[in-house]
Amino acid sequence: MLALDNTYTNEKPSHSGNLTEIVLPKSDSSAEFVMPMLAQLSRQAKDKWFTWITDQPIDKKTLLNNGFSCKNVRVIYSKSLSDSIWMFWEALRNGTSSSVVVTLDKLKESEINEFEQAAQLGNSTGLVLRYR
Repeated sequence: MLALDNTYTNEKPSHSGNLTEIVLPKSDSSAEFVMPMLAQLSRQAKDKWFTWITDQPIDKKTLLNNGFSCKNVRVIYSKSLSDSIWMFWEALRNGTSSSVVVTLDKLKESEINEFEQAAQLGNSTGLVLRYR
């Protein structure tokens, strides 16, 4: 209903960014679940980046084979957890990404709050993938 109301009033929504955490089982089938969802997010990234921060190399052929639109996709390879956390926060906050995806282990409540604030500031959607 908020979008309909804003159409007529030209007001900006009060909540402009969000953070979602998805917990997945550690299995080979997890990729079958995640890749179509991420591909859809990449296709929705019209004038901003779809940013994927990962500790695993991902090549363009894999992305294309899974239905990604590579026009606005950037994959950032991170070597450490602390780098991943910082890059995720920065990509959410700077406003150039429509969606930012990262794989992290457990998050502290303070990190969740900081990521939510960064997503709101940058009008971005953050997606944290966690495996158990």
